[in-house]
Amino acid sequence: MTEPINILVVDDNEDLARNLQDILIEFGYGASVALTGAAAFALSETTPFDLALLDYKLPDMDGLRLRDRLAETTDAAFILITGVTPEEWTEEAIRDGRIIALETKPLDMARLLSRIQTVADSRKAAV
Repeated sequence: MTEPINILVVDDNEDLARNLQDILIEFGYGASVALTGAAAFALSETTPFDLALLDYKLPDMDGLRLRDRLAETTDAAFILITGVTPEEWTEEAIRDGRIIALETKPLDMARLLSRIQTVADSRKAAV
């Protein structure tokens, strides 16, 4: 049996982040939480992850900037989560491959879990 993928949840709404963590663990994934971009970057140095769920609006940086910083040290996939209306930057981020998907709040958990499973399946196939 293969190891479950590890997911980094980055959202400054602690309740949402912890709920996502609980759901992901319930579905058999590893999950860690960071509430700021700086905390996510520090956590990434000690805890490897295969996928990151990044809130777009963080207190110390936006999700795209965080993605760019994290991508310097990992080949993880990234899903951007936003509560703001998607704009041109989101389409560009997806088109250039920086983000594999965009999810809007309130989250459609069935769709998000489907996207996560797709990442998990592609990681398993690459091994």
